[in-house]
Amino acid sequence: MAAGDWLELSPDDGPILRALRRRQRELDRQRPTGLHISTLIDDFVACAYPQPEREALAEKHLRGVYEVGTIIEAVIADELRQRAGWVKPAPRKFHGVWYSPDGWAARTRTIDEMKSTRITSRHGLRNVKLVKYQIQIDLYSYVWEAWRQRLHVLFLNGNWTPPFPEPRHYIRRPGRAALRGRYEQVLDHASDRGLLKGRG
Repeated sequence: MAAGDWLELSPDDGPILRALRRRQRELDRQRPTGLHISTLIDDFVACAYPQPEREALAEKHLRGVYEVGTIIEAVIADELRQRAGWVKPAPRKFHGVWYSPDGWAARTRTIDEMKSTRITSRHGLRNVKLVKYQIQIDLYSYVWEAWRQRLHVLFLNGNWTPPFPEPRHYIRRPGRAALRGRYEQVLDHASDRGLLKGRG
């Protein structure tokens, strides 16, 4: 290699990936042990909305995507904390399953969720690949008895044409019966799949 030339090193043991791994370990330590609702939702969505098989992301890419989401969540949370009564609630165990929404405002009974995704923004929340976000906030709303939902999504690739990333914010007031129906749908599926054994 000539003097002054750049030599590209392997990223697998570099400081970026080491930092992402350390961050993930820290988050894992903060996570309550036991069954989390995200596990049940993942299984429900995989069965109800099957997608073509895709090549799994390499760890270095997967960790990067996760960390982008974590950073975005923290940035939005800092903004929402300026609003009176908004908090990041402690995880709540409901009938043996853990629930951990991103934000909660008791005065307006509002649940907040922050997400980042590589999926196109072209179809908004009509994209079936984003149904998991909607199920997740519905179940949080049911457990917290929230009457109002705010979903904040950063589409990292926009609609695949510049400019991107593209932030979008959605709000709705779901009916209580609809939330209960969603909850029962996912939990009944989990029971049928044997994922709730030994839980009240």
